[in-house]
Amino acid sequence: MKQVIVKIIDTTTNKLVRDFSSEDVFETEENQAAKASILLNYEGADDKYGNLMTSSLTFDLLVSDARDGKFYHLYTGSETKYKVELWTNENQLLWQGFLMPDQYSEPYKNGCFFVSMTATDGVGLLRGKEFEGSYYEKENSVIKYITTALRETGLNQELYFAPAIEATNGFRWDEIYVSGKLYREEPKKSDVEFLPSSSVDNMYDVLERLVHDLGCRLFTYDNKWFLIGYNQQHRNSIEFFHYDVNGGYKGRVKQEVSSKKVTFYMNPNLTVVSPWKTVVVSADLDEDNTLVDEKYYKHEGTVFSHDPTQYWKIVGGADIGWTPRDGKWIATWSLPGQLAPDFKASTPTLLGATNFRTEDNVIGSYLELKDRIWIEKSDNMFVLKYFEFELELLSESGLSEKDNYENNEYANVLRYELLLSNEVLRSNFPNFPNYLEDALELDYNDNSYEYKEEVHKNKNFIEKRRNLSGKIKIDKLNIAKSGWLQLRIYPPVIKNSKRPEFHTTAIKKLLIKLIAKKDYEAKRVRQIDYTTKKDVELFHIDNAQDNTHKRFIFKRDGIVEDKSWRTSWKRFGVNESKRYGDAYACMIHDLQPVPHIKIDGDAKGILPPTMLYDFHWMEDKRFIPVRLELNFSEAKTAITMIENVYEEFFKTGGIFG
Repeated sequence: MKQVIVKIIDTTTNKLVRDFSSEDVFETEENQAAKASILLNYEGADDKYGNLMTSSLTFDLLVSDARDGKFYHLYTGSETKYKVELWTNENQLLWQGFLMPDQYSEPYKNGCFFVSMTATDGVGLLRGKEFEGSYYEKENSVIKYITTALRETGLNQELYFAPAIEATNGFRWDEIYVSGKLYREEPKKSDVEFLPSSSVDNMYDVLERLVHDLGCRLFTYDNKWFLIGYNQQHRNSIEFFHYDVNGGYKGRVKQEVSSKKVTFYMNPNLTVVSPWKTVVVSADLDEDNTLVDEKYYKHEGTVFSHDPTQYWKIVGGADIGWTPRDGKWIATWSLPGQLAPDFKASTPTLLGATNFRTEDNVIGSYLELKDRIWIEKSDNMFVLKYFEFELELLSESGLSEKDNYENNEYANVLRYELLLSNEVLRSNFPNFPNYLEDALELDYNDNSYEYKEEVHKNKNFIEKRRNLSGKIKIDKLNIAKSGWLQLRIYPPVIKNSKRPEFHTTAIKKLLIKLIAKKDYEAKRVRQIDYTTKKDVELFHIDNAQDNTHKRFIFKRDGIVEDKSWRTSWKRFGVNESKRYGDAYACMIHDLQPVPHIKIDGDAKGILPPTMLYDFHWMEDKRFIPVRLELNFSEAKTAITMIENVYEEFFKTGGIFG
């Protein structure tokens, strides 16, 4: 690469403002020749785990006539007004970015001087940008979030993605979704704001988390965005998933990775890097362990009240009925000569199953959850997982009698079933094997009246009707297998349909909580004579359950997601099925299998980030570049590179390899 050309373009007019070459020589006031300085800097890392390898181009513009503010017109508050392009003399676009906004400086002096300018790839500027509102509400693919953020840099570049970890079912990352609610805080309840605001993550934070958790490095070169998995950087040939600027999948592209021998100007600095003995990958599951609560059954009775009916499905001859929570019916006389008062239920009211049944026809008539709840059993035999279940049912009555209650005639009026994948876990049906253990603790209350003011020669009053209630509380219900959780509430079961004593089974209290470990941890330990340890914390993590926004969701037209897919992942090129965090931990071990070296120094020539580099130390070794400063004016590169070592561990078995 003998020559590069810098072009500055006004994007509002698409006209060239200025261009110059790395070969240009300027005459200074001291009558000394000076080349234009052109530096392309990649801010990487000291190891293989750098994520956002952001880049910037720094160059000097000569003021030869001592005119004040000669390039002041390039000072702008716009992030995308002046585009800077770096071309080879063979008409290849190597890099593009935009002049940094709100920055301009020059020395105050007579004669010739240089004004230093900086253009960036725009990734850092994403700290001041947010996604459009729906991105924080809906589910979008991982690729959609990444390409939307990269598009906001102003660079119209396509994405070439070589993943580190893949789903074992063959779904691509544009078919794997995350919830936008993961990137915002829930609005805090307010007594004075009708629509309280919530804070959201900026584009940079979302992009950085995704790239880190994907186990990848992101950088721009050759008019492309490259997103390459840690465990693919060492390869001589990489197959990329190719996406357009909007995240549309365009196919696969195979690219050979060139290598080049490195010669340093002076002795470089060598550092030995040890393998990891222990790698621990952790994540906060951020689960809402309350699976079912009062929003499933309580209605406040206002226009803005939450509607509990959305959570239930009517099956068979049952229907939905309502019962006042405190049992009060308000009776008012509104007209003279009225034969009976108007009755109105007090609020809040409780949802329930109505249309009484008898023992002959109760089977098949009930209310059940419209959306079953997937429950994943613990994947660690040493970590418990269980339910807390609390239920209280209530049925009002006009014809029931306390003597009948005391004679145990109402023992089977209130019915429920708790199921996991159609297997009954708990039930108080008389024929259920654990009936005595699962039976409700019953109570009965007689009616009462509270008289108020007199209207039209009658007194208004509040009636508390007779009612039968039953409750049960199970503190620890062990989860022995994964499955779909379902709850059924039955209408009252009566003995004499011609004299129905009860009509509706209302839910007075319902609480289902999941008691489980609050965080995820994958630990992989190698049997080697080292004490080194690496801790990795992931923001995104897999989860088969829906009680958290931290989960990956699979979507493809015409295919229904299987929950088991969510927890089955593999390292690229490895035939396995692991939890996502476990695959990540194994990958970290693969990258540092043996002691290896890191080299820092100034090398001859221009060394791009898309190549591998060869250097002899004790023996011929190949290296991965992790930090670069390309000096086109002096044809040299300041480089940090890590030895290209790789070996796959933990293909089978437990946590020890």
